[in-house]
Amino acid sequence: MSLDEFAAFRCDAPLDTALFFYHVPKTAGTTVEAVLHALATERGRTLRLVPRAVGMRERPPPAGFFEDERPLAYAGHCWFGAHRWVGRPVHACTVLREPVERVVSEYLWRNANRNRAASADDFRHYLDNLALSNLATRLLAGESEIDWRSVDRAIAHLGSCFLVGRTERLAPFLSAILSLYGGPSVRTRPAKQQRDPRKAQLIEMFGDEIARRNAYDRTLYDYAEAHLFGRADALLRGFSEPAPRRVQVDNPNGKQFVVRDD
Repeated sequence: MSLDEFAAFRCDAPLDTALFFYHVPKTAGTTVEAVLHALATERGRTLRLVPRAVGMRERPPPAGFFEDERPLAYAGHCWFGAHRWVGRPVHACTVLREPVERVVSEYLWRNANRNRAASADDFRHYLDNLALSNLATRLLAGESEIDWRSVDRAIAHLGSCFLVGRTERLAPFLSAILSLYGGPSVRTRPAKQQRDPRKAQLIEMFGDEIARRNAYDRTLYDYAEAHLFGRADALLRGFSEPAPRRVQVDNPNGKQFVVRDD
């Protein structure tokens, strides 16, 4: 069985500031949430998943939802700014993905959940009628309607984050969080055992067009690559001794995470 492993290092003074993970769709966010659940469980705390309707400001949060002291971490699809609802100090974090890969992955995920066959014609329909361009910029600027000024606001918001990770190299981001927060090393079952060959075909056919339609997200990703992704590596240089425990977390039924000793 193949597992992804995220190593933690011993920390003598673990952080207790709440974490708030902004989950941009199709950026390995479920893996991040699984690891945050394992971390919270190890600390005797909880991970609280923010309902999409709350995170997208379609309805107010339930009474006391963000005032509870039990959650160590919050996570969800949210407009940036939702972390300010937490009634105590909080560290915001997020993960970005190369924009063309993210769009195609979202299409394949959407079709798989609808038992719908993927094809070039179907992807063309998706791209023209269903795909929301520059989704990362919209979420991280906290704006549904965007222009180039929104990119500047999204960059400023990213810069205020505790950590920013990338899907293509997720381990440093998660290892830094686990280490700084006194967590165990964590192994998770990967969402996929192998790359879907249709992804490469769709990227070859539509990649340039997807890139043009998602130019704001490309600017955001390039900025993070130049200035933000390296923070996790820099933080990890201060650690050397492995954490004393390792756990495995599974996701057998729709984010009902199960943690066990490994």
